[in-house]
Amino acid sequence: MQTKKFVPVMLTPFQDGNAIDYNILEELIEFYLEAGAGGLFANCLSSEMYHLSKEEMLASVSFIVQKVNGRVPVVATGTFPDTLENQAAFVKEIYTTGVDSVIVITGLLAGETESEAVFEAHVNQLLALTGDIPLGFYECPVPYKRILRPDFQGETGQDWPY
Repeated sequence: MQTKKFVPVMLTPFQDGNAIDYNILEELIEFYLEAGAGGLFANCLSSEMYHLSKEEMLASVSFIVQKVNGRVPVVATGTFPDTLENQAAFVKEIYTTGVDSVIVITGLLAGETESEAVFEAHVNQLLALTGDIPLGFYECPVPYKRILRPDFQGETGQDWPY
């Protein structure tokens, strides 16, 4: 029987004054890996992503990728409330940290009342703007949870690479 691995949504530890505590973050990375994590999901809702500046996101994700040093895949969220062009630009920035894939928040690609056709058009536009960068989709509950239709994922849906 194959042992199932888990991919934790990472927490971001803070010092007094709300600076990221990189010493504790390094300990947390090692804790996840020693516990058998098959990958790490950095810069996600549990990581307080909406409370970090873009500079803090880039610095923390870079730190995580460096400390993991290829032992497991690392993914990180790369879309935030902004135009599709600016979301694509940040996807490219997050990808330069060395993550294996950039995660796209589905609820930011179309408004809650916008149709599936609008959502799909925006996904295709984002894909065109980000080229060969591997993307994953996060049905994050914030700003609202947009569920992907199974048929929309089609043949492009892939398993986690562990």
